[in-house]
Amino acid sequence: MKASLTTGGQFLMLALLAGACLAGAPSKHPKISSVIIDALESSRLQKGSDRQPSPDPMFNLDAAGLQVYIEMVEVSAATLAELQAMGVTIEVTDPAQRLVQARVPPARLEAVADLSSVRFIRLPDYGVHNRRGALGSQDDLISGLSASGDSRR
Repeated sequence: MKASLTTGGQFLMLALLAGACLAGAPSKHPKISSVIIDALESSRLQKGSDRQPSPDPMFNLDAAGLQVYIEMVEVSAATLAELQAMGVTIEVTDPAQRLVQARVPPARLEAVADLSSVRFIRLPDYGVHNRRGALGSQDDLISGLSASGDSRR
């Protein structure tokens, strides 16, 4: 006689296997962007150090800390004072969008994220400049321009 698992037994087995696989995975802080967490874990940002030159152009890091956007529950004098008490340097605030641009030392990111007034910490959104001018547009296919701007006709 062949033994088989019921649907419930199969589900339980799958849940146990998934739990065993995830047990070895690093924990992600729910209020910190995965890009920042991955950088901390891969040593592109030194969590234990407050001062380090930025090794990656993706991260704007200086002596004051990593430049981030902090999404807040509310932006008020009290919540800003709370951030500053944690070593955060406030650069720009937007109370209407509940957003603070600040510099946070990498070693204090998790402590700042644990504040009840903080909803999420992420990298700033920067525009990307088109350094090619008019080249690289959809018209290049039509006009036959190469990346150097030379016509290949």
